[in-house]
Amino acid sequence: MAPFTAAVAADAELTEQELYELYSWNSQAGMRNCLADKAEESVKILGAAEKEAAEALGKWDEDRKYVDQAKARLVASNKAFRSIVRRSANIPLR
Repeated sequence: MAPFTAAVAADAELTEQELYELYSWNSQAGMRNCLADKAEESVKILGAAEKEAAEALGKWDEDRKYVDQAKARLVASNKAFRSIVRRSANIPLR
């Protein structure tokens, strides 16, 4: 794992309860904004990790169809993540 991704992944492993405690000092509207910011941050982290993974897949010494299939699955999982975040938090993501 690249240094950026490893450092961010270590910081990103907060449970729902930890997130609640982290942002509970804020008003309900403020908490929603903080959680929306955290969701946006997660999307950016995912984008950086997806880029790293796509670059690694491009270096695979495998049949092209398997590389293309893995890349397509990576893109699909990113779309699924965005959809889940949108539905669960009702937060618009870019």
